Amino acid sequence: MGNKCGYSFKIEQMNTPDKRRFSRIDIAQQASIKFPGMIYEDCTIRDLSLTGMFVVGVFTQKSGDKCIIKYSQTSATSHFYFKAAAKMVRRTNEGIGIEFTSMPMYSYMLLETTLLYESKDPVSIGLQLPENCPFEIIDELSENPEENI
Repeated sequence: MGNKCGYSFKIEQMNTPDKRRFSRIDIAQQASIKFPGMIYEDCTIRDLSLTGMFVVGVFTQKSGDKCIIKYSQTSATSHFYFKAAAKMVRRTNEGIGIEFTSMPMYSYMLLETTLLYESKDPVSIGLQLPENCPFEIIDELSENPEENI
């Protein structure tokens, strides 16, 4: 228990079944996903975190399959382009969970900025940003998903 300004409060560690290390934000962003031998266009990203995303749709790939994710954002004065190597980590009836494995620095900067500006709680997101990136930052990605980390 703590006491400050006449209020008492109890500090408890939250125990939740959610094992995610980073918060997810709700986002409705269109993306393309390229798996070896298959390209999915106009996929909807449902949520996004520093380590991955959930994409709505019907996919035939299996857990561990590598892919390239691409999307762009346009503001009044700028156009931003995101590109990352990733792997599918889970599949549900609603879509797939994707974990980033590598991306160029410009994509990582866009990811961080998107998380901070689209979040309902940017302070929490900011506190979660690690000193070291949770995946590899590379100069450029190959268009072939199997050639990326």
